[in-house]
Amino acid sequence: MVLATAGYDHKIRFWEAPTGVCSRSIRYPDSQVNCLQITPDKQFLVAGGNPHVRLFEVGGNANPNPVMSYEGHAGNVMAVGFQQEGKWLYTASEDGTVKVWDIRAPGCQRSFDNVAAATAIPNSSNNSGSSSAGGGHPHAPLVAVNSVVLLPNQAEVVTGDQEGRVRVWDLGSNRCVHETQPEGNVPVRSVSVSNDASLIAAGNNEAHLYVWRPQEGTAEGYFARPVHAQPVKTHARYLLKCAFSPDSQRLVTTSADKTAKLWNVAKWEMEHTLKDHQRWVWDAAFSADSSYLVTACSDHHPRLWDLRTGDLVRTYQGSNLAVTCVALNDAQT
Repeated sequence: MVLATAGYDHKIRFWEAPTGVCSRSIRYPDSQVNCLQITPDKQFLVAGGNPHVRLFEVGGNANPNPVMSYEGHAGNVMAVGFQQEGKWLYTASEDGTVKVWDIRAPGCQRSFDNVAAATAIPNSSNNSGSSSAGGGHPHAPLVAVNSVVLLPNQAEVVTGDQEGRVRVWDLGSNRCVHETQPEGNVPVRSVSVSNDASLIAAGNNEAHLYVWRPQEGTAEGYFARPVHAQPVKTHARYLLKCAFSPDSQRLVTTSADKTAKLWNVAKWEMEHTLKDHQRWVWDAAFSADSSYLVTACSDHHPRLWDLRTGDLVRTYQGSNLAVTCVALNDAQT
């Protein structure tokens, strides 16, 4: 098992999840850490900051310095992720780009410019059923990308941006193939795709959650089938993260209202509200069996939750500033 957290104190901490002991820490002097992800084989961890992306070895006696640095972003890196075999990674940034990197090479393999809505896709409209394909004007302004996730087909990524758009990008053709803007210019803070590819979710700054059933290969596009006639109001304040559980049966949302909430996907009913946090809850990561959740909070303390009961299992002590990101990989290999 590998559990790691990071935030504003310029340290990445590795934890023994059952005991709460910090087994190792790595200095990240460049900036705060905005996002973390662990390779499927548990050998490496990637951290996104401002504007750097660093790759570290995971092992207990591993090199404390990054084994690879990925340079090319010009703003905060807001999200990172790995291809299913860990051969390449993808990143999203407030500089308005999504980039794809070979894990073994420092240079960017490809980059997508997230241009402003007025020029990005000329024939698109601002509603939950809109989808179209196309590129952007070469001189169009770029819009911050707040979240990115890879679809299970490993050929497309979904992004959420500061203008309130959710887009699907085809990695083979290097273009946006579907987009929607369900609620005007309300920034989309987080996007997620279920592992069975049956659902795409997006949460925004007004704590509204939108969910679609994608239809791959159809002319109507991935956003033609919204699950709800109206968005789900999830929290009293900003929604900061939404993520499907590995078994695709639940979805977690975290918020500035100091809570995380667990939702039953089949019924779209709330199962638990995780209330012990004292400040904003920025991030959350499920265990591989979908039974446990780790949350990252501005009150300095990551927390482990039992999702069968909604009970707090453990609080991890040691961080002295806001913890904004968490990564967990306890899958059997």
